[in-house]
Amino acid sequence: YYLEEGDETTVTYYSYSHYDMASGVFEILNALNVAKEDCIFVGDGETDAQTSINAGIDFIGVLWGFRSEQTLRNYGATCFASTPQEILNQLF
Repeated sequence: YYLEEGDETTVTYYSYSHYDMASGVFEILNALNVAKEDCIFVGDGETDAQTSINAGIDFIGVLWGFRSEQTLRNYGATCFASTPQEILNQLF
């Protein structure tokens, strides 16, 4: 994984198989000393939705990405955003 630090921290992680991505999420949270309750998983695909569910982290599905709202719903997503501003509106 790598970190981009500024006003917020963005983490991108590449090495876990999509069948065990929750382990990668836990490794990142541990490295950052952040509780999963203090995180939001933002993604655009079914693997993202399932990873957040498996990790017990709230998920926001973005609708400008890889999959449709219905596909994300089919994989357990219940919260969606059509724009980056909508993500912020949901957080604050």
